[in-house]
Amino acid sequence: MAGCAVVVVLLLCMVHFSQTSESHYTNYWVVRVSGGETAARHVAARNGFTYLHKFDHLADHYTLLHERTEARSKRSADDVNSKLASDPQVHWLSQQVAHKRVKRQLFADDPFAFKEQSFVGDEYPDISLSEVRREALMAKRGDMSEEQSSAAEKEKKGSDGDKAEARAAVDDFVNSVIEQGHSSKVDKMVKFNDPEYSRMWYLHNDGQTEGPKGLDINVIPAWVNGYTGKGIVATIVDDGFDYTHPDLKRNYDPEASFDYSDPRNLNGNPMPVPQSDDPMNHGTKCAGEVAMEADNGNCGVGVAYDAKIGGIRLITGPVSDAQEAASLSHKRDHIDVYSCCWGPSDDGKTVQKPGELVTRILEDSTANGRNKRGNVYVWASGNGGSNDDDCGADGYVSSIYTIAVGAISVDGLSSYYSESCSPTMAVVPTGGEHRLDSFNGDLAEMVRRGEVYERNVITTDQNHRCTDHFQGTSSAAPLATGIVALTLQANPDLTWRDVQHIVVRGAKVPNPEEPGWNLNGADLPVHHKYGFGMMDAGAMVKLAQEWTPVGHQHRCVVTYDGPKQDLLAGGEVELELQTTGCHDTRDQVEVLEHVQSVMTIDHQRRGDLSIKLTSPKGTESQLMSTRSRDDSTDGFQDWPFLTVYNWGEDPSGKWKVTVKDNSGTGRKRNNEPVGTVSAWSLVLWGTRDEDKFNARAAEMEQVARCVNAEDKEDCALKALVSDFTKDFTDEVMPNDIIPADELESQKEAEGVSMNELLNTFYHAVDKLQREKGNKDDKIPVTVEQAREFISNMERRDPEWLKHQINELEDLIQNMKQMDKKEK
Repeated sequence: MAGCAVVVVLLLCMVHFSQTSESHYTNYWVVRVSGGETAARHVAARNGFTYLHKFDHLADHYTLLHERTEARSKRSADDVNSKLASDPQVHWLSQQVAHKRVKRQLFADDPFAFKEQSFVGDEYPDISLSEVRREALMAKRGDMSEEQSSAAEKEKKGSDGDKAEARAAVDDFVNSVIEQGHSSKVDKMVKFNDPEYSRMWYLHNDGQTEGPKGLDINVIPAWVNGYTGKGIVATIVDDGFDYTHPDLKRNYDPEASFDYSDPRNLNGNPMPVPQSDDPMNHGTKCAGEVAMEADNGNCGVGVAYDAKIGGIRLITGPVSDAQEAASLSHKRDHIDVYSCCWGPSDDGKTVQKPGELVTRILEDSTANGRNKRGNVYVWASGNGGSNDDDCGADGYVSSIYTIAVGAISVDGLSSYYSESCSPTMAVVPTGGEHRLDSFNGDLAEMVRRGEVYERNVITTDQNHRCTDHFQGTSSAAPLATGIVALTLQANPDLTWRDVQHIVVRGAKVPNPEEPGWNLNGADLPVHHKYGFGMMDAGAMVKLAQEWTPVGHQHRCVVTYDGPKQDLLAGGEVELELQTTGCHDTRDQVEVLEHVQSVMTIDHQRRGDLSIKLTSPKGTESQLMSTRSRDDSTDGFQDWPFLTVYNWGEDPSGKWKVTVKDNSGTGRKRNNEPVGTVSAWSLVLWGTRDEDKFNARAAEMEQVARCVNAEDKEDCALKALVSDFTKDFTDEVMPNDIIPADELESQKEAEGVSMNELLNTFYHAVDKLQREKGNKDDKIPVTVEQAREFISNMERRDPEWLKHQINELEDLIQNMKQMDKKEK
């Protein structure tokens, strides 16, 4: 039986590998063997393997090396797999496949050597293809006639014209509103002697850019109150980082660092090793954004400049599932936040998700890492906007366990390289043009001539240098990581889900001018390029201080049981599901967080597909947009499309998914089958603790203003303009946040009170035992055990704990009254 199960795993692995040509089989295996390390060594010896090491955090998993197998091969070692699968002690195995992983920066070591973006012909890069441009490209490749394209363009222009006046009105006051909010906090500016600090506009925007003053992450209120990341550990999973850099060495944490780039030579040194085609300075740049030392006269300042920073050396070439999983769980009880600025290629044609080991590690580390509070994973959403990519095709970004972060320009508009997708949770300002309408094929030359305005992020670089050329969503995720570090300092007991909720609640609309903003059924602003908006450090720290832990996570699965549906050329398939959110079951979900649509769709050309999910509240999520570069015939096989845009909604009611073929009529005849929608299931993640959510919802003044509006987009625009004005004019200020030292004193006072309560309990139990004559019995609960128990229960079920403490206090009062009567 064990052998049969293993064969299935191998087949699945081969199917997954066939999705990309930039991968190869290695001579490393991960096996699951019961009986401990001794048994695993015996398995390795009798099957011709070398035992390497135990896999942390996954019970009974071990890494083995087969030296007689090629280190790089396009074919799996079937004979080796078969022999190993037949071993009775092997319950699972996986020959490791190394995949290409792309670092999500735009500029390489030479600031004008533009990488990762490859433009074709006269196409200009934009955040995503508009319908007009998409039609033009289709006409260009023969999918649609020029007449049809012109008609579509006219129709689109007419539609846009109807709302042009409202958009213009919004544009007129956006800058003035932001600057009005900025003026009230200028006098609280924090001064540092670091030479580049004054240019770090995204930390404190005092007019350094051509955009409005005040468009920044609002970190000053957190800093002046002592929230600087102290006590928090963040790790950059990347190509390592130079921990000897003058601006990083003070905050370097060797325990949070390791080198997993070579499974045969694991060591704790994350120092990058430059290669001829890669300076390996990406991780060093990311680390500086998070934790550059402040006020040391060097370079700039990190968002969390007192946080400890570690580095995992991983992305030095193609990497395997096992290497990634080990990196993402390294010292997980010591590390709070993992920052990842890499992923599958952003080429507009790759569809790839994490392997089985990474999938299991993400789930397990969010449940058990950080001492049961869960590790926080921040992920760069991708730079494939100019390649017509959609980050819904990236399984790392579209995991419920990661916080996907995009980038916006100095004007608060989406940057041209950011991707549009429904997993994006938030954005941060890092620069980059909104559009490159006049693109001439040479971005470096345009930058030199000043035709492209680039205001980049300042950070540390190799050889102890400082750079002002770091852009892409690689520069966004570290800023977000620093903000999360400040948030965790304000409340270290936050779980990974608490942090995601605070990101959602603390975000603000940076510019309602860009079309596409809407309000979901819980009255939260959502946009496929911005998520819930721009992260606000001050607001998140304030929320963390006041936060009530969210209820337990529940998972409700609803499966479509209808027949397979053929998809015709130019047509669409609509499937519907009715659900109560698993009402009256242990899986009941009343308030949504993440929603996954797991789908199997076969199609002649995957890039022609678009997929939209509509919730019972009418919220639309574009799960996948068309991708002009994706010619694959693989379709989507059991792919878990993710949306976060139903956050806070009630899942009960009718859900609808719409799968559309956008191939046009140039290549295919109307009514010709081009694909099949074979399977669909909804996975609803959330809580059933409705009372707690409703209390927060009332505080956020949620009234679902646009759920029943005839023109939802127009309604959303008016509502968001109002919210936007309030967000920037009533921005969180230093006086709104409890200072860190004051909060610590409050905690210490509470701790003294808890200690007194525990000691009283201890003596009460002791007295009861003595009265019963059990003098020789040991006291069943020590103060230390009780304190640990209460701490765990406070995280898991604060309401239960509150009830128990009340009961305990009543018991103590009764004991005191009895004492008085006896006297």
